[in-house]
Amino acid sequence: MDAFSFNCSLDDLPEGFDPLLGSGTLPGIGLEGGATTASCPAADTRTSRERIGALFASLASQAETLRAVLERCSEATPMGDLEEMVRQLQAHNLSVFDGANLCAQLERVGALERVGADGTPWVDAAEEEIVVDGVEYLAVPDACEPFWLTTAQGRAYVEESGPMEAVRDLFRREATYLPIYERILRMVGVEGGRSVADIAQAVNSDPLLKSPRLFAQRFLEDLKVAGAVRWSGTWQLTEAGRQVLDTIFAASADGE
Repeated sequence: MDAFSFNCSLDDLPEGFDPLLGSGTLPGIGLEGGATTASCPAADTRTSRERIGALFASLASQAETLRAVLERCSEATPMGDLEEMVRQLQAHNLSVFDGANLCAQLERVGALERVGADGTPWVDAAEEEIVVDGVEYLAVPDACEPFWLTTAQGRAYVEESGPMEAVRDLFRREATYLPIYERILRMVGVEGGRSVADIAQAVNSDPLLKSPRLFAQRFLEDLKVAGAVRWSGTWQLTEAGRQVLDTIFAASADGE
């Protein structure tokens, strides 16, 4: 008899078997009919710093927004205020994740916590029993809006992993292309920023990008993920990007 030919009634099934999930939930039976060891999800042994960093890496295009949420929530902040801030930040950086989604993910990795308006730990309102015409019902309380507060781990991540460090890491990995990054940063540092076409015209013909063939958009995306530029209808310099020009590229500016 194999795993696909045995017969039994529902009453014969061991406790813990889920018919919607199949034989993988049947203790002691695998796909080949042999004994198996019960499997459980592996415990996440990563540190809070590693979990938060992994979230930022997986949502690289939203890194600026995630950081803004953590900075804003240094004090207890209502969900409504965060939703509005996130909508503004995503006006030119669309995402399937809205403010509530991002907060939930930051909470999952230990960077945010739900609190009351006074900053005390969040407690879900309990259901209440009510009697109507002699019949008991459970009344669901009106939903209260949670406030969000950055945890100690979230604050440490913001302090230790700022955009400047991300840019330095990028430049260490991409040392060959430092002239390209500098040119782009200086171009977008003007008032109103610069268009993709302007940057492409100034960068794409550079000999450094001939082999392998690369284009301006690749470097813009790298700088965006690192937090040095942002797209707001045009490519513009962030405060971190301006710091890069004032520090890392200060010497080259003096020599011009």
